[in-house]
Amino acid sequence: MGIAVREFNNGSPNHKLSLKFQDSRRSPLQAARAAVKLIEKDKVEVIIGMERWDEAALVADIGSQAKVPVISFSGPAITPPLASSRWPFLIRMARSDSNQIRCIAAVVQSYNWRRVVTVYEDYAYGGDAGMLALLSKALQDVGSEIEYNLILPPFSLITDPKDAVSKRTGKTTE
Repeated sequence: MGIAVREFNNGSPNHKLSLKFQDSRRSPLQAARAAVKLIEKDKVEVIIGMERWDEAALVADIGSQAKVPVISFSGPAITPPLASSRWPFLIRMARSDSNQIRCIAAVVQSYNWRRVVTVYEDYAYGGDAGMLALLSKALQDVGSEIEYNLILPPFSLITDPKDAVSKRTGKTTE
């Protein structure tokens, strides 16, 4: 993004862009705090980012209230019916996760796997529930099913990933 801004600024005599970076550390509340700071203190004109839908939804609420566009790289597993009226200033670069889910199901089908194990990170805002429902349905459509869900604690809280996996599965990792 820095290179793109530099190129734009070099070629534009009338407009200059600047970047402000904030790291949410995968926390929706941190993303919301950062959005408020960027809007109120730094007077940004647009917010770009948010790879997780739970972060994007909170920042979109803040952006809509302040009339600041929010461009998100994420989309919900299932698009809420009133999304455009709830978040009029939200621009989603991804429609939804359903295309990715169908791709996963197609890979499972191509290998003729009948049962799969899901491995995913648990986080306080439950954003994966919709994706798991879509994945379960997509797998059923190709004649497969989820045998087991391996839910890991939030990665930000794990000091020893191998230990976390072995505690969840009862198996040691090598």
